[in-house]
Amino acid sequence: MSPRHASMLSLVLSAGLLGSIGAQSRATVLTFEPVDADDALIPQSYGDRVSTTPLNGFNYGPAWGFTPNVTVEWRPTIRWRHIDPGETGFGDLQDFAYREDSGNRIMEILFFADAGWNICLHEFDLAAKIGEALPVKAVRVTTGTNVDLFRVDFPTIPDILEPRPLPVGVTGTPTHMHFSFDPAICNAPFVKIRIELDNLGFKCDQIAIDNIGFGQMPVPAPGTGVMVGAGMLLAARRRRH
Repeated sequence: MSPRHASMLSLVLSAGLLGSIGAQSRATVLTFEPVDADDALIPQSYGDRVSTTPLNGFNYGPAWGFTPNVTVEWRPTIRWRHIDPGETGFGDLQDFAYREDSGNRIMEILFFADAGWNICLHEFDLAAKIGEALPVKAVRVTTGTNVDLFRVDFPTIPDILEPRPLPVGVTGTPTHMHFSFDPAICNAPFVKIRIELDNLGFKCDQIAIDNIGFGQMPVPAPGTGVMVGAGMLLAARRRRH
């Protein structure tokens, strides 16, 4: 997992998107450690049905619990990498995933819940390869039918702390952009992170993702929403009289 260095960009974005977490769901954090081999394809089993850590040779961040009823799919050609201390990498991310520079330049991470469960996406980090902050075409969270639950177009993913340009010989403070969500906006049995990188051309492999926090929660029993709504309406009427 990368160190959580505070930056103005991550704080501003978090302040705008941060919601309540914890009591509503249990969650797993994909930290991409330990990496079995740099630039290897991420196994499709990575992130599946996490009930303990380590699991099948992988470490996971427990954060708010585990996700034994969720499977994860990586597509297409998503690889992972470890950055040693002192090595130039992607912002301040140490273990991360990135999209191979070929073909359709879209990074997708798909989350599938078992029957009776919903997905809640809590957070993830994005950083650019140090040396150039990059605007990506879109950062999206969607349902399985590509209905947007969250979308931001052309955010500039940082590699180092602004402002720019930096003086000659100064590298700046490595950083990342943190996306944080209220779980209530992502309740669906199939949720997808979709990072659209096709505007970057051959630089699409210079954007990395890390610290993906996701959870599971039971599907509400039929009629629960109606009962809650009726209770709120009754309370409102009582306040008026």
